[in-house]
Amino acid sequence: MRHLPILLFVFCSALYSQNYQFDKLITYEVSLNEIQSTHQKVINSKNSNYNLFLTGNLAELFDSRSLVKHFFEITYLENHISLKYVRSCNESENFKKANEEKWDYRVEKINDNEFLLGKYKSQKAKNPLFLSKIKIEESTVEGLNDLHPIEKEFRNLLNSHLDKDKIYSITEVGFYSNGKIERNLKLIQTAYYELDLSLPEQLNYDCLNNIP
Repeated sequence: MRHLPILLFVFCSALYSQNYQFDKLITYEVSLNEIQSTHQKVINSKNSNYNLFLTGNLAELFDSRSLVKHFFEITYLENHISLKYVRSCNESENFKKANEEKWDYRVEKINDNEFLLGKYKSQKAKNPLFLSKIKIEESTVEGLNDLHPIEKEFRNLLNSHLDKDKIYSITEVGFYSNGKIERNLKLIQTAYYELDLSLPEQLNYDCLNNIP
């Protein structure tokens, strides 16, 4: 895939409303069904409520507060990229049921660098409905949400296993289903990138299209 240039500038020709700011570029490997692919996303290291995912010539901005996805076309120029807004999709209904569920969150320490994160139907449940394994390492910059966002319930439990005087990053996340790994994310590189992105004043809501 094409990697972003060192300097990032975004140009759009529209009246703007909501603005998003980013400061870190994450490059990571995704393993799915024994197939590996490289992906990138841009994040705000101090605000994990939104992420901008980059795939080829398409970009997808997801805002977990509004539960809306925004889609853009990417044009790669000599020393910057241009993002052209295409459409938005409100996915609040898809998340409504999940948010109403009451889960029992559990964190199990495997060793100093590996932990199991499980979501159970109740405190009596023996088998998790969702299970992931994370690998962490000490870091100079906090990065527990860089590779994949961690729910606050997991974060609170995980903190009890970590040294409060140290800083950590997650370097790998494996997602399991029926005891077998289904998908794995592995951190390749992080880099500082300054990016400001604004949405047009009038949004085009269209969830039927699978591509922008």
